Amino acid sequence: MDILLGSADESLFGQESITNSYYFRNCADCIITTVVLFAYLKGNKYKVTAMTLLAFILFAIMGFRYRIILTILGLILVYGLDTKSIIPYSRILLTSMALLYFIFFITYNRWNFIQGRFSDLSYNPVEFEYGVFFEQTRASLADFNLIRYYEANPEIHHDYGLTMFGYVLIKALPKFVFPNGVKPYPPPALTILDNSLELPKQWARTGEATLHYGAFYGAFGGLGFVIMPFLMGFWLRFVVSRNPAFTPLGFLKQVVFSLAIFQFVTRGYFPQFVDHFVYISLPVWLLSGLLKRSTVLSTP
Repeated sequence: MDILLGSADESLFGQESITNSYYFRNCADCIITTVVLFAYLKGNKYKVTAMTLLAFILFAIMGFRYRIILTILGLILVYGLDTKSIIPYSRILLTSMALLYFIFFITYNRWNFIQGRFSDLSYNPVEFEYGVFFEQTRASLADFNLIRYYEANPEIHHDYGLTMFGYVLIKALPKFVFPNGVKPYPPPALTILDNSLELPKQWARTGEATLHYGAFYGAFGGLGFVIMPFLMGFWLRFVVSRNPAFTPLGFLKQVVFSLAIFQFVTRGYFPQFVDHFVYISLPVWLLSGLLKRSTVLSTP
């Protein structure tokens, strides 16, 4: 718990807290798939609920709000597409209200969770500043603002995919392979995005993100804004055709891919999509042999 809460007196693989240990921290994505797998394999629903709550507590402590959203989406895909089970509307309504409250609660108290200030948590929904929620769900405005910034500053050049593709490798490599152990960060596209906000220099980075459209525009300009989504459609079709949903393994791979794509569409940072896809896929890859054998044995 000292490590999870960021105690300066504890360390994990030379890091002050788990939130600073890049590879270990991202293994949290495996928890998402483990919960979804257990639900898909008809695990006891009380155990699914307990696992989900424990995962949410861990994600909240680590400041991973969107991992909570990905877990919820995965469970919706599993239970929502199960035509054999009928869920009462009252349970759907109560669950939806509970999830909505939880998302607002995590959003409003996000920094208190990350910094371990649990005594400052606010539980009363009347006290929540709901403007904070809307401020953090306005990604399309960042896209429009980025386009405006490029048009107002024609001397600024696009990076032609350096951030989108080159930083996949840079992000994956450990720090010790770089001079002085420092990675070239932030990527060019993220720097331009921050500059497009035109905030005072003394302000900290806001973490503002575009949708995938903004990433395509930042990489290749107006042409990329049109061509890249077109190519993305072929890519999605290829993945779906290679993993048919009528097989257990194909369905799970589609769920995993959908969750990773959701992150890319809403955050627009392709290296992070690759990160998520690899870690989210690990449990499915590890169990693929067992799933294939069980499918063969169950086939008449």
